[in-house]
Amino acid sequence: MVGETFVLKEREENYLIKNKINGLKLYSIDNNRNKIYYKENVDYVVSNNIVRRTNNSAVPNFKEHSVIFNSNGTFTFSSSPRNPSLVIPFQVYADYNFKDLEIINGDFGNTLLSQRIKEKLKNNELIKLGVIGTSISAGAHTYENFFHDNDTQTYPYLTGKALKTIYGSNCFVTNYSQSGSSIGDVFNSLPVIIQDQNDIVFIEFGMNDHISSN
Repeated sequence: MVGETFVLKEREENYLIKNKINGLKLYSIDNNRNKIYYKENVDYVVSNNIVRRTNNSAVPNFKEHSVIFNSNGTFTFSSSPRNPSLVIPFQVYADYNFKDLEIINGDFGNTLLSQRIKEKLKNNELIKLGVIGTSISAGAHTYENFFHDNDTQTYPYLTGKALKTIYGSNCFVTNYSQSGSSIGDVFNSLPVIIQDQNDIVFIEFGMNDHISSN
């Protein structure tokens, strides 16, 4: 496992995805894109897949993440000054090995994949993946997007990578997402999405649709 991401608060426990782990490396990434590694039993303790901060830990404490609330318990988003404050300075990354075996089943069974996609995967043909949505599907606050302005840590990109690993098919991902967009914007992009002949299209909206102007 490389780069599993989470936050740690006070001395509260957090669970890694995998069990029976070993060789854990816990780190953060600073503004100069350098990895800051933390020391086991000094900055954190780990038992099986449970991780928590120590009393005098150098690991960022998510309790210090700031949000200015309104009197009614809601908050008003602001980009400058940022409210809530950015989460990425509090993110912690974990690299580790794990012993539990996972069986990857290549049988499509009764999945919702169309017959056309099944045939393309079976014949190792190129699969085109499209994604339309908000800054979330564009990769907002992932390491690669924040520091390198790319979407290689988004769900569609990782899906394409998994299809390549499992079935051997190359995948091409086109990201049509726009920061701040809402559900109405999907219709503006439909002609291009259809023209590009994507095999699979991910649709992600909702983060901005609650705003009154939308």
